[in-house]
Formats: sequence, C-alpha cells, structure tokens
Amino acid sequence: MLGSTRNTLTPDTDLTVPNKHASYWWLLPAFFWAVVIFMVISMPSDQIPETPLLGLPHADKAVHFLLFAIFGVLLILGLGKQAGNRQAGTMHILMALLIGLAYGILTEYYQHCCLADRHGNIPDIVANAFGTIFGVVLMAMGIQPGFKKN
Repeated sequence: MLGSTRNTLTPDTDLTVPNKHASYWWLLPAFFWAVVIFMVISMPSDQIPETPLLGLPHADKAVHFLLFAIFGVLLILGLGKQAGNRQAGTMHILMALLIGLAYGILTEYYQHCCLADRHGNIPDIVANAFGTIFGVVLMAMGIQPGFKKN
C-alpha cells in the first residue's frame, strides 16, 4: 500500500507499555505519613501519652514541627522519584510546599471544627508550616540520605 506506514518488529523493539501510574508508588510513604499525622491530631487529649518532654512549654509545637518536617521530606523525595529525578526541581519544591502547607492548615481546621476536645490554632499552623518548609528545603538543598550530591 502506497503511503501507509507499517510497524516492523525487530529484535531490539521494546514492546513494553509504560505504566503511567507506577511512578506514583513513590508518593505512598508521604500518603501514609499524612495518615499518621491525621491519627495523631485526632487523638483525644486524654489519650496523648504523658512524657517529661511533652511537659515542657510549647512542646506540642516541636511535635507539630517534627511531624510536618518528616512529611516535607517524604513529599519532596516522592515527587522527585516520581518524576525519575534524584534531586527535586523547582516544580517539585513548589508542589511539596503547597501540599504540606495546605495539609497543615486543613489539619488545624479539622481540629477546630470537628473535634470536641482538641482545638486548632494559629501557632500550630505556623509550626506545621515551618516544619514543612524545613523538610522540603533540607531535601531540596541536596542533603539526601543515600544519594551522592552531583
């Protein structure tokens, strides 16, 4: 047939179809950590374990910071790996910050509106935001465990 194209198979032809969704598996750790955050912030205040560290003034802000710093690290790693990169690009950094900051605000809104004995507040939102920013920036600067900086 004149003008038609014909696919010919050669021994080196790659017949695999790329799975568009396979790369999203890299985001599962961030998703599961978001579930952990949700479970922690949903705990009734009388069920929070008492430790000497939590007795310190504003220790809960350190907990918020730590939870969201880990979330920021997992987000930036997942987004970078999902795109096949070892290091995060500008779009990954912005997406991780946006997701982390939005989730930090939403968790506090959830505490304020939906939980009887827990109260969301602005200082917790700030701690969530600084934790997210710290985790994302730490990873974006190339301080990545198990990776060599190029």
